[in-house]
Amino acid sequence: MASPGILHNSDVRSKNQGVNTNMSVRWPSTKQHLSSNSRVCDRCIQKKVKCDLKRPKCSRCLEAGTSCIYSSQRRRPGPAKGTRQTGNRAADEPLTEDVLRQSIRFGQDGIASLSPPVSVVGLALHPSHVCTGDSSDVSIPSLASHDPGPGLDPSGQYTAQLTSQDPVLSTEQEMEFFFNRVQPSVRLFKEDEFLHQYSAGVISRSLLLTIFLLRAKVLADHSYWSAAQVDNRLGQLLDADCIEYQKFRDPFALDNFRQSILLSFYAFHEYPGQKGWTRIGYLTRKALQYGLHQIDNHDRHAPFDSSLIGVDDLDDWRRAWWCIYCLDSYSNITAATPFVVEAESIKTALITISSTSPTSDPHQVLCYLPVDIGSIWGTVKDVGHGEEMISNMHIVTTTLLKEAATIRRLLFQNSSERLYARASLLEHNICAVRLALPARFLDEGRNVLEHESRLAHQSRLICLIQLHAARLILCVSGCSEQDEEEWSRRWRQSLQYCEDVVSSVVQWDASLCTSVDPAICFIIYAVLVVLHLHAIDESVDIGLLPKLEAYKSILILFVRQFASVWKLPKLLILSFESLSHMLPGPVSSGTVRPIINQLHGTQHQAWLGFLPLPLEFREIKNVNESEDLLAEAPGFYNWV
Repeated sequence: MASPGILHNSDVRSKNQGVNTNMSVRWPSTKQHLSSNSRVCDRCIQKKVKCDLKRPKCSRCLEAGTSCIYSSQRRRPGPAKGTRQTGNRAADEPLTEDVLRQSIRFGQDGIASLSPPVSVVGLALHPSHVCTGDSSDVSIPSLASHDPGPGLDPSGQYTAQLTSQDPVLSTEQEMEFFFNRVQPSVRLFKEDEFLHQYSAGVISRSLLLTIFLLRAKVLADHSYWSAAQVDNRLGQLLDADCIEYQKFRDPFALDNFRQSILLSFYAFHEYPGQKGWTRIGYLTRKALQYGLHQIDNHDRHAPFDSSLIGVDDLDDWRRAWWCIYCLDSYSNITAATPFVVEAESIKTALITISSTSPTSDPHQVLCYLPVDIGSIWGTVKDVGHGEEMISNMHIVTTTLLKEAATIRRLLFQNSSERLYARASLLEHNICAVRLALPARFLDEGRNVLEHESRLAHQSRLICLIQLHAARLILCVSGCSEQDEEEWSRRWRQSLQYCEDVVSSVVQWDASLCTSVDPAICFIIYAVLVVLHLHAIDESVDIGLLPKLEAYKSILILFVRQFASVWKLPKLLILSFESLSHMLPGPVSSGTVRPIINQLHGTQHQAWLGFLPLPLEFREIKNVNESEDLLAEAPGFYNWV
């Protein structure tokens, strides 16, 4: 199936006879139509104001910080036609390239550009969001359906037909929900920049559809789709996401990458195991092929040509890269497999403040992850302030967690004194990072005196949990098999790091769970395993047992917050219940270490093979879970 949102030059040329065959497709966010006529820009036409015709941006667009588009096709001022539904179409009809080609317009010089999209597949948009020119050839469906269920016919299409009376979504409200409740879990977009691009009509409809579907999935909003329709449509987008055909100069190149990131995020948490892992691996390799890891390398002919891209668009690409970096980290930490991204190969700066932000500095110095992990505390000092502090700090803590997981994996595969020394050095580096953090950053409570928002507090807690997890991994991995005394000391110390994680979770705001990446559940699961082994260890102080049981209850309730949305946390809960059923205790202290050694990764074959099937899924049936989870769950345990 063709990928939605991906347009090839050959396809575009075939639709327009007489066009120069050597034409190029301009980037949506930097497109300027260089026709020789004296027409005013599209935005000034829509606003019905005088345009000074300056190129590449008129004064009004420059002042507003929006894209300035000089369309070669004439249009009347005010709202264009086609903002409402013009024809019936199934709510879940797959998007095709033909739909997206309808947004292509050609100037007199044969240069193709993208007109603002007519609609987000059925959303009635603000006048500035509609197509230039006559849009009567575009059929715009509604996102709502009167059909309560999916109702697939034999051809695979939804049978429910839509009418002009279907309710229409408020896109402004939807965007607000997305940025407040979903976007912080991905950190893929800068809100003001994205809304500028959105108002200028240069965001692909396929990306917008993915955003609205993901919002409906995470917030469990079934006002316009049923839960089954949301998952089925996201599944269609997954099947149609052919990032391998992406070209750097395609008009929707950035949007296609961002859509693939969102779909990979969805697949990782909804289809745990090989499907999500493979998709992330392919996306990461495509990003490396593009040179996204070398965006700011201007000296060695990196494949990414930043000279074609504006400053703010460049930062959008950086955001896309760091999202991919985190996805690669999470997927391979849990599978205990080598990472696709080598930290030493990265020459892409961390997130900077947008140039349109009033607090931006035109002379700001770019910050990078250091090649030597021992210097990462200096990066913490550099990024420990400003509006992007949490985003960059999350990248830093993910890097530390990734390094700890790498050491643990290599120690199991081929242990050596050099690796034990590397583990010891990382422990010291983490201590240096903790000392370099801003004041009160390590406090679990919200810093009300400095006006820390609830969302910023939640994001900071994630960084703390990742730091504690990195220390826990090193604690149970950093001594040789022969040194029993050192192991006993480290095993007792591991309880301290577990308590640190619980202290962060205790401060959790459950109402903001949708704003957090569910991958945090992998860390909580590992802590649950360690706590359970402490509880059944025959040498444990009996007075600690009530506290350990309380800790486990808190963490299980934490994971259940995410299990209400995603399948992966549900399976992690089943996996832990299976472990508890298999090992009710007590066990000898000598048995604990071999069990811990089985936990290479929560999705590693050694661990999945160690656990039995979770009580024949009786618990799932008791809570009325869907039968499709029962069918997919064995695949979680037979991962290959």
